[in-house]
Amino acid sequence: MSIVSAIKSTYKSLVQEGTIIGSYKDNPIFTKSSTSITSDNAALINISETLVAGTEKTLLSVRNRATFNSNPNIRSISVATLTLSTSGNKAVIFTIYKNASTGGTFADWNTLNSRVEVNTTATKSITTSTIAGITKIDEEVGNTIVAKEATERINLLEGDITITLKANETFTITAESSQVSDIKMSLRIKE
Repeated sequence: MSIVSAIKSTYKSLVQEGTIIGSYKDNPIFTKSSTSITSDNAALINISETLVAGTEKTLLSVRNRATFNSNPNIRSISVATLTLSTSGNKAVIFTIYKNASTGGTFADWNTLNSRVEVNTTATKSITTSTIAGITKIDEEVGNTIVAKEATERINLLEGDITITLKANETFTITAESSQVSDIKMSLRIKE
């Protein structure tokens, strides 16, 4: 038996005995009716929502904690993949914001082992600025349109949009459709 196999076996035994109270994979810490997170070096967040016609709905905000284990957090987290699925009569526009102003409350998804905080009660408020006569919507990173009855998977670790969050920075995603639509979203955060 290799040393890695021996360590994994011992760890698994300690979890089963109750000596270790859980781990990322064996004991998801954060759960909510529309959201679940489980992982072993990443947060996997799943959300299902019904959109009201013509209203931008905030689905989720994620924040990189300012402190971790009582120390200033100096590590970044990355938004890795985003999978979006729609069911309805019209396309859905998903918009990504960085450091948007949100209400609601952030909660640690695993206080001892993760830098990720999640806010499923966020409400997005748009802020604008005018520079040299040009009005700009602050914080918007980009958006994508998902056709009705379709699924899209977006890799955010490479390509034209990559999102890395430093300590206390946030990522927010919203959805909007001109008709009532059911959507599902899966987001993977890499630490």
